[in-house]
Amino acid sequence: MHGRTENRRGDRNFEQGGLVVDGGKIVKNGSCLQVPTLILRKSFPEQWRFVVAVPSISKGLARDEEKLAFKQLPQMRLKMLANMSPNNNAASPSVNRN
Repeated sequence: MHGRTENRRGDRNFEQGGLVVDGGKIVKNGSCLQVPTLILRKSFPEQWRFVVAVPSISKGLARDEEKLAFKQLPQMRLKMLANMSPNNNAASPSVNRN
């Protein structure tokens, strides 16, 4: 019965549309323990249109593979980092100052 309640809420959110924010669900052993609390649902203006684009690429890096990839990147030069910083105070001990 609990799963059906969750599905009805999902159906209602889908039918009403808009931006939906819920409190997240607690999952244990693959089962949802509670129906997520609806925090916010805002309708979009009628004239808005959306395009959902899904790239046809393989899954990206995650966890240890991602950490290793970032470690292998060259250090960013201070001049480049300063240009990206909103306050241009980007000095950091881990930055190559050349």
